[in-house]
Amino acid sequence: MNVYITGTPEVSNLLIKKVVQLLGKTKGPINPSQIELLRSKDLEPYVKLAEKDVAITFDSLNKAAEKVRKESNYDSGDFYVILTSHKLDLAFFGKNWFSYFNNKNVFVRTYGWEEHTPGKEHIAIAHQIIENIFQSLSGYKFERYDYYHDRSKGCINDFCKNEYEIEFKLRAGHICKSCLNVAVENGTSIEIIDQISRFLNEFRDELLDFKSVIQEMDIPQMTITENGKVVLGDKIVELDYIHLTFYIFTILHRGKEISVRYLRSHIDQFRNIYFALKKTGSDKAVQTFMGYSVDENGNQTTIRELDQMKKYIKDKRSAIKTSIEEVAGNELAELFKIGSFSTKDHNNTKHFYSIMPDNSRVKIEIEKGLMELIE
Repeated sequence: MNVYITGTPEVSNLLIKKVVQLLGKTKGPINPSQIELLRSKDLEPYVKLAEKDVAITFDSLNKAAEKVRKESNYDSGDFYVILTSHKLDLAFFGKNWFSYFNNKNVFVRTYGWEEHTPGKEHIAIAHQIIENIFQSLSGYKFERYDYYHDRSKGCINDFCKNEYEIEFKLRAGHICKSCLNVAVENGTSIEIIDQISRFLNEFRDELLDFKSVIQEMDIPQMTITENGKVVLGDKIVELDYIHLTFYIFTILHRGKEISVRYLRSHIDQFRNIYFALKKTGSDKAVQTFMGYSVDENGNQTTIRELDQMKKYIKDKRSAIKTSIEEVAGNELAELFKIGSFSTKDHNNTKHFYSIMPDNSRVKIEIEKGLMELIE
């Protein structure tokens, strides 16, 4: 089975070469190869590349792919992959897609990976290619979404509505049993499934530089005890009151996109968590965390605007991850950290979010006694 990999005219041939070389390390019936970049005339009937900041629709790419397939006489069983650095106009079903497919045509964006795989975007792109191939071979149809896992479990078919969750999927290198069964029932050969599994292992190990503990079934549970101790497995994670308050807040809002505005609108709950932990004292630390200052008369002023809050919150997330890392190592810290991602609106304004992904394999429990104080 051939997989022909090309790109829109602006895509670097070197990037495609790195992707093909990575895929070529895993031998089997899936055979990737680099072909010439698309020519402008291949796209012009469907895409106006001359327009500034043009966004390419899925339908446009699919029509271009069908045109080239016909002209090149590619076999119907072969895959044709187009990479593009142009904005993909695939904002449907509640998310912005990194990639998508229709039958044997696959489209993958080359932008937006630096935040998730710094310096290794070719690994994420290769993963997207194999992910779409697996879904196509499993019989999944265009604009059918019932095969995705809405709640992430580290499987190749995790929906990843929040972009940060894709990091968990990349590190897991996993296909769950139910998805394997669907692939087999649809006639996907054992040889292909084995190669896809080895692809995922290769991506994971290249990304992490060592074997992932996420593949193991005994990921330790984290427990936040009634007296505010953070216990990961049999280890204590040391966090001061305000960092622990922020951490617990994100746990209570798992899967939610937490902006500064979202935080500030939930200051009462944040304060309840803080006092449940500290028991006594003022809420000055809470006000400071939110970027406020309150004088002796109770008058509130803003001391940090949204741009300043971005770095402040980032530093808090980093400090929490470092505390987990000190007792549990880097990879478990990656699983239990507060993640982050950014989006751009229609005015090209960037918005930043914190998120605690709602992954079913990452167990976090807040003991009942503490929850009763918070509520």
